Formats: sequence, C-alpha cells, structure tokens
Amino acid sequence: MQRLRIVIDNGIEYAEKYSKRLIGTKQEVLIESDARRNPGMLRGTAPSGRTVIIPKNEKRNIGMIISAKINRASAWVLWGS
Repeated sequence: MQRLRIVIDNGIEYAEKYSKRLIGTKQEVLIESDARRNPGMLRGTAPSGRTVIIPKNEKRNIGMIISAKINRASAWVLWGS
C-alpha cells in the first residue's frame, strides 16, 4: 500500500505542476454545463482534458467554444475568466 500511495502522490504532484503551467494562458473551452458546486458558474473542458470553471454571463451558453484566460489551477481543475 505504501508504494501505491507514493505513485498516487507523484501523479497528483505532476498533474498540479502541469495545471499551474497553464495559469495566465488562454485556453479554448467547450462549455458543457452549469457548474455543480458553484452557482453562477459554468463548467467546460479544455483541450488538455482539464475541467474549467468560468463565470456565467449572457454571452456564454452551453455548447459554445470560448477563449478563457486561466487565473487559478489545482491538479484537475482550472478556473478562468
């Protein structure tokens, strides 16, 4: 179990480093749905496969592909504007 924990921790560390490299970049995002945990936000997917959370507004609708600037990142989720 200890070796598995090391492998998992390394994977999370690598994913977080990769995601943090995307901060400040513009990513094309396919808007897929309302964000489950964040009212007033939308959830989409970037080309990297990362989930992107962006603010809702009247110009953004589900099914659209938009350009979002990435402001914050965790291992698996990017937040943009």
